[in-house]
Amino acid sequence: MLFKNTAIIKHTIFLNLKQRTNIMRTITLITLLTIITLGVNAEKYAKASNTSIKFKIKNAGSYTDGSFKTVSAEGTYDDEDADNIKLSGTAQVKSVSTGNSLRDRHLREKEEFFNMDKTPTVTMKSYKVVKESNGEYTVYWELTMRGITQKIKTTMIAKKSSGGYDLSTNFKINRNTWKLGGGGIKTIAMDDIVIIDIKTSMK
Repeated sequence: MLFKNTAIIKHTIFLNLKQRTNIMRTITLITLLTIITLGVNAEKYAKASNTSIKFKIKNAGSYTDGSFKTVSAEGTYDDEDADNIKLSGTAQVKSVSTGNSLRDRHLREKEEFFNMDKTPTVTMKSYKVVKESNGEYTVYWELTMRGITQKIKTTMIAKKSSGGYDLSTNFKINRNTWKLGGGGIKTIAMDDIVIIDIKTSMK
C-alpha cells in the first residue's frame, strides 16, 4: 500500500511539473507575441525631407520675409513614444534670402549679423520632447547662431501624411539673445522679435 501511495504521489508531482512547464511555455509565447506586435505597431520614421525654414521681422514698421534656401534635417519620429523622438536641423548661412541681394549680402557677411566666414551654419537640436496630446508636443531645443547656443522650447504639431508625418513648429525669438544685428542707431528701426516657421516631413 505504501509503495502504491508513493507511486501516486510521484505521478502527481510529475503531472504538476509538466503542467507548470506548459503554463510557462504559454506565458513565454504570449509575451513574445506581444513584443512582436508592439514592435510592428510602433513604427519609427527616420527619413526627413521637404524641410523649410522661413522667418520674418519687422523693419521700419513693416515685415521683411526671408528664408534659408539650403537646409537639412535628420532624426527620428515615433508617434507612440516621445522619448524616441530626436530631431535636428542645419541651415546654411550663405543661402539666406529676403528678395533683396544687397540686404542678403549684408545679413550673410556682416560681423554683427550671421558673419558667414566665422559661423557658416545655424543649427537646432532637440534634447527633450514631451507629448501634450495626439499630434502636439512641447520640444526643447538647443539653437546655435553666431557661435552662441541658447535653449528654447516650442510647440510642434505632427500630422499624419502619406507614408509618414508632417512636422511643423512656429515660434518667436529675441535676436538680441544671440547678439544678432548688434544695436544702436544702425538697428533702431529693426524689431527685436523674429518669427520663425520650420517644417519637415518624416517618412
